[in-house]
Amino acid sequence: MTLIVRDEADLVAENIKFHARMGVDAFAIYDNGSKDETLELLQGLRTTYDLALFDDPGPFDKERRSMVLARHLRERQGADWLISNDADEFWLPKSGNLKSLMGSETSVLVARRYNFLPRTIDVAACDYKFHHNIMLVEKPYGPQPPAPDPSDPLLYPIMLRAIPGKVACALEGLEHIHKGNHSVDHAKGPALGTDDAIVFHYHIRSYEYFESKIRNHGENLDGVTGGTSWHLRRWHAIYLAGNLRKEYESLLLDEQQTQSLLADGVIREERVLANFFAAAEPSA
Repeated sequence: MTLIVRDEADLVAENIKFHARMGVDAFAIYDNGSKDETLELLQGLRTTYDLALFDDPGPFDKERRSMVLARHLRERQGADWLISNDADEFWLPKSGNLKSLMGSETSVLVARRYNFLPRTIDVAACDYKFHHNIMLVEKPYGPQPPAPDPSDPLLYPIMLRAIPGKVACALEGLEHIHKGNHSVDHAKGPALGTDDAIVFHYHIRSYEYFESKIRNHGENLDGVTGGTSWHLRRWHAIYLAGNLRKEYESLLLDEQQTQSLLADGVIREERVLANFFAAAEPSA
């Protein structure tokens, strides 16, 4: 598994620990200039896991760095398969562990990805952690045309839109990883959808990390056009206008919204990660 991270201290250690339990043998990670405790947390994990760590605060080039990490995994860490991941994404196998993906008849798989939404009551708690988000978007309303300008209307609430899946692939034959890790160029053919794993996406957590993410991404979005990262570009424009706190609060579910979306089947309660990390915490 590879990661490119920046200021992800609220969940990066949990990401490594969870995926190691799910069968990931090796990690290759770029830290792109974190100012919080991300780098220190990753350095501490190197004694427990096969984790290659590169500290490089230089210009952000995700596609190039993703390929560098992929080559390192194969050539230096002996990996056969790759999940090019984000720190806020957690891959869950349908059964067994993630090694079951390697038995597939194809060399490129796309797993469905699901947003988790925070409730107002959860983020207000003094002990809030990302895995306290237990509302999974089961049936998103549909695809949202790119709307990077905050004045552009949205068809649906932004976190209730359909989102693309994520790719796992054999390292042999990998030619290129596209931005966002949604697709790859591979010598052994196109991707095949799979139900053998799903991806839990914890994009919205505390306000502090939301602002940090938008501020950090904004530094890398100059010149980006079309549909690429349109939601981040929209949020960055809102940040520059001084309205990001209000936008964040609109992304939280109050009790009435929660019950309405549950009744409509749009969201459902999902506690897999909440239970996993609750069991991992030491008893009082």
